[in-house]
Amino acid sequence: MSQEPVTKSVHHCCANHTVNGDEQFSSLCVIVTVESSARTGHSIQEYMDDFSVLLSNTCPECRNTLIHYFLFACHPPLLCIELWHGPHLLEPVLHIDADSICQQYKLHGVIYFSGFYFTSRIITSNGMVWFHDSIFTGSLLAYELLNVLSIPVQASTLAVYIQDV
Repeated sequence: MSQEPVTKSVHHCCANHTVNGDEQFSSLCVIVTVESSARTGHSIQEYMDDFSVLLSNTCPECRNTLIHYFLFACHPPLLCIELWHGPHLLEPVLHIDADSICQQYKLHGVIYFSGFYFTSRIITSNGMVWFHDSIFTGSLLAYELLNVLSIPVQASTLAVYIQDV
């Protein structure tokens, strides 16, 4: 959680009818991705650029399906993006807009769930990738590879991005 609101959201009608215009705020630094047939891309950046969800509710005036739009209200130091049902491309860098200011976030960790337990990869600030699997590596990390672009995304459940300062 952040001390400040991280996201703000509002319901919107495609025909621009007024639908409960009250903005809702959240201080969570966890972004939950939702699979959508309307989404054109499968990368996290594309998801952040079109941060919206189709609702089952309809506009009382025109009966069009409502859309729940999310915008970033601030730039938190850390973003955890759940990947259970969403994008399957991990970019090494994300660009997040909040109040017309673009901030860069770098990938620093990926958590996986497979075989009834979790594993992880940690990316250092100089791009070194380390693997942790408590069954095989115990409490140690194993140096894995240097190229962040080649990190596997299969079975990934959470991507951790840190604000680049």
